[in-house]
Amino acid sequence: MSPTEDERFSRMTIVVDADSAPLEQITKQLNKLVPVLKIAELHPDEAVERELMLVTVKATPELRSQITELASIFQARIDDVGHDALTIQVAGAPQKLDAISDLLQPFGIIELQRTGRIALPKLARRPPKLRAVKNRASDASA
Repeated sequence: MSPTEDERFSRMTIVVDADSAPLEQITKQLNKLVPVLKIAELHPDEAVERELMLVTVKATPELRSQITELASIFQARIDDVGHDALTIQVAGAPQKLDAISDLLQPFGIIELQRTGRIALPKLARRPPKLRAVKNRASDASA
């Protein structure tokens, strides 16, 4: 759930494996809920999808530089530092989060939380068509 531009409403993102659950049936069930105003289907090719992960990993002083270098490669951020652990924040596609968690596993993951995917439609790539504007200076001299 997340807030929207209009404070009276919230946005809920639901990710569905359309192969295992008929999308039409899910849409019908959601439409039966009274507070649902609109359902929009976003195909992965037409959406920007991201996920957030916080992971606390064991990090002895000898291993910290390796873990911070790994975090840097994934454009992750160190959010908290303890005597023997680091908490890392990483955002991106689910595959990116899977990859960094796999690589952090040998260090020893203490805790891990993921938000699940969020998505918005991709923006239009074509510029809007411009209307031709008459040259007023040439009109005045005519």
